[in-house]
Amino acid sequence: MNAFMIFSKRHRAMVHERHPNQDNRTVSKILGEWWYALGPDEKQRYHDLAAKVQKIYI
Repeated sequence: MNAFMIFSKRHRAMVHERHPNQDNRTVSKILGEWWYALGPDEKQRYHDLAAKVQKIYI
């Protein structure tokens, strides 16, 4: 699982809550916009989590 997937998993419900009538494609697009808006320190947190997940499953 990569960093964006972890971010998406944690925030998907929030996007659905804020945009209840949107389809999955639109929700994914919003998640991508949120991801690109994150600062480097915030993104690094998710990259670190992804590295931990990969160590567990590899």
